[in-house]
Amino acid sequence: QVKAEDVNSRVETIVEELRTARNEASSLRSKIAVLKAASLASKAVLVEPHNVRILVENMGDVDADGLKSAAEHLVGTLQDPAAVILGSSPGDGKVSLVAAFSPGVVKLGVQAGKFVGGIAKLCGGGGGGKPNFAQAGGRKPENLPDALEKARAEIVAALSSKAS
Repeated sequence: QVKAEDVNSRVETIVEELRTARNEASSLRSKIAVLKAASLASKAVLVEPHNVRILVENMGDVDADGLKSAAEHLVGTLQDPAAVILGSSPGDGKVSLVAAFSPGVVKLGVQAGKFVGGIAKLCGGGGGGKPNFAQAGGRKPENLPDALEKARAEIVAALSSKAS
């Protein structure tokens, strides 16, 4: 029971508690995504002639923030030069995509912002970002496996064809 004069302050307290709980849950989801990502690092493939480590993976139902944290962790773990492309279907008919490229990959002329937009179109969406990091979304989760296969083929082709 709350007195009538205390209703506003009680509502504000509950809203603040909810906000805190949501932030904590988001932080935990990001930490879980990073832990999942740590086990994926060994799946990276070396692409010649520049010895770029690439990793393209479906992270399941990880949300966009978790995907971002995982990609940042992986590109650091794999070391320069590295390219990480991750996708997920966090639910509600949504697709999230992230591309994180180390400075060595960007120097080769491959930019995350330009790269991820084309892949997102396959999932009924779009996106973009900076040369080293980009995010995208879409509305066709059923197309995510094909989009990631295309991403894998395109990043390998782009990095294989760059002259030394």
